[in-house]
Parts: sequence; C-alpha cells; structure tokens
Amino acid sequence: MAKEKYTYDFDKEQGFQARKGGFKIAFDNGVVVSVQFTRLNYCTISRDEWIPMKENSSPNAEVAIYRQNKEGFITKQCPQLDDRDNVCGYVDPEEVVKVLDWASRQQFGDDE
Repeated sequence: MAKEKYTYDFDKEQGFQARKGGFKIAFDNGVVVSVQFTRLNYCTISRDEWIPMKENSSPNAEVAIYRQNKEGFITKQCPQLDDRDNVCGYVDPEEVVKVLDWASRQQFGDDE
C-alpha cells in the first residue's frame, strides 16, 4: 500500500483561523502563516507559566509558512527568517509583521 502524503490544509481560501495559543492567516495567493505561542512551541513562555484556557502571552512566537493543499513548508524561502528551519522559533513581533508582508506578496505558478 502506498504511503499517503500529508498536506497542510486550511479550511478557508483566505482569512484568519484562531487556536488556543496562536493563529493562522491564509492569503489569496494560497500561502498560510502559522503563529503559535504555547508551552509546546518554540517561544519564551515557560511550561510553568502556561495556564490552559486562560489568556497567555509571550514576547515571541513560533512561525511556520506553507502553501494550502501542498506538501511541505516554504518557511526556509522567507528572507526575513534568515534560512532557519521549517518551523522557526523565538520570532519577535516585528519579524512576524515582515513575514506576513513577504507571504502576502508571493506568487506561484500552477505547477509549483
């Protein structure tokens, strides 16, 4: 039996999706940026500080970038993240804004 490929789906063509400890933004171009900040993510909040179902905060967050319904991440393509990894930790708010701007301006052909 062939191994099924996993793709990262977003339930809307564009818009926002909130989760406990973060959010995702999907752009018209099919790029999705995930910003997460829980005790399980690469951010400054400690496991002891995290209170489930309460308002939590962190000075930085974990960021990942991918294309809707496509396999794999495109995080490494983002110059604002300095060729880090598929999931980048400890990204400050100013960097997140630059990542969102970059993601919104990407263009892909149908075969990419």
